[in-house]
Amino acid sequence: MVVGSSGPSQFQLTNAILGKEVFSTDVTSISASVKNKGELSGRPVGVVNGPNMYDKDITHVKRRMELRRSKCLCIPGPHAFLIAFDIEKISPNDMKTPWLLKKRFGANCLKHCMVLFAYEGNLDGASLENRVKKTEWYLRELIEKYGGRFHVFKKDWRDRSQDKELLRKIELMVASLGGGHFSCRTFQMAEDSVRKEEKRLRKQRAVEIERTWNEMEQQYMSEELCFQKDVYIANVRAEIQAKAELDNGWLRTSLARGLALVCAMEKTHKAVVSAIEDKQKKEEQRVQMLIKDIMKEIEQLKNHMNQHDPQVDQTDKLKQVVLVSEVPDHPTRFDRVANVLAKEAFSSGRCYWQVEVGNKIEWNLGIARQSINRKGKFTVCPANGFWTLSLKVGGQYVANTSPVTVVALEQQPRNVAVFLDYNEGRVSFYCAESGVHIYTFTDRFTDRLRPIFSPGHLHGGKNAAPLIITSGFCSI
Repeated sequence: MVVGSSGPSQFQLTNAILGKEVFSTDVTSISASVKNKGELSGRPVGVVNGPNMYDKDITHVKRRMELRRSKCLCIPGPHAFLIAFDIEKISPNDMKTPWLLKKRFGANCLKHCMVLFAYEGNLDGASLENRVKKTEWYLRELIEKYGGRFHVFKKDWRDRSQDKELLRKIELMVASLGGGHFSCRTFQMAEDSVRKEEKRLRKQRAVEIERTWNEMEQQYMSEELCFQKDVYIANVRAEIQAKAELDNGWLRTSLARGLALVCAMEKTHKAVVSAIEDKQKKEEQRVQMLIKDIMKEIEQLKNHMNQHDPQVDQTDKLKQVVLVSEVPDHPTRFDRVANVLAKEAFSSGRCYWQVEVGNKIEWNLGIARQSINRKGKFTVCPANGFWTLSLKVGGQYVANTSPVTVVALEQQPRNVAVFLDYNEGRVSFYCAESGVHIYTFTDRFTDRLRPIFSPGHLHGGKNAAPLIITSGFCSI
């Protein structure tokens, strides 16, 4: 039985064993277990393949069904489990395969296992074995979990130079275990079910067999008759066995249970979906109420600003954020990104300001902790003290969460409004022209906060326009 963790390795191994292209080079997974027969260095062999252990495109019910089918295909049990890996792509999941094998085939199956590494290139066998045993510690650790048994094979099935050595290693492993095949309770169940199905199929074809024999007796005489009968019976037995291995009572029971489980899961799923939809409706209502409250607070703040703040001078340099080529270094200046913090800092209360972004193709703005790291490389996200909204080149708006949250907007805002409610832990963004809510961060603030602005890269002059702060109390 050939077992694969992920990818095409197990199918490349089957091609290499049988010396022919059973699976095409683009096959990386299969959905059903299959058996192929051929020769390895003159020795007749049967090779069983099933779905990869970490194949994500197969359901739990289907996986269980194919595990049973693979056992039926190799009754009374496999002489060897050949576990295939790509020597250049060993993953953490590959290191866990012994646990999965024991879970699926029983604790003693590892004694019948051998690791097969697929490789491409011209390295000789000695160099490859030295790499596995001495150079690459993770390869050594992997084979030790399988009793130190391994073999390296070429991905090109046309290369037959290693056939004798592979057969010798398999025969040596089987001989060390007494020369028998592996078996366990589930393999015995598989064999019993296949034999029972064979008996049923033979009974079903009894009339056909007897009629064919009578026809042969009229056509052939003596030794030729015996030969033709033997050939016919052998073919009938092979056909019946193949059918019984692929479809029997044990497999039908698994399928019936699987369908029952699917029905139960569908009912549960509907109940869960209904509960989620109800919860989502309540949450949407709560958010709508929250947005209405925030809009009222914003209107109150705007009225307060109009009554007490002088008319903002749009040409004031302290209200414009532009990208310049060179600036002297300073402890409070960002050294790797074009960010700038406002002079004003907030540690309580509510604040509202607007930023004219115009037709710029890239920008970033919002709120940041006063104590943020301004030197070196960092990720803009709430965990690092940033609550910002960005426009990316290409027209995509994102809230800089971790990972980022893509925001879909029907209309491109030319003016972005920012509302900070420090005590409630909210930072909200709106389209200032239409009042459409864009995104709201919720968090717990403990540090002083400052508005932050970034005009983005110049992009050959296409993004040279400044960000313009259109609120009187906020400046840089």
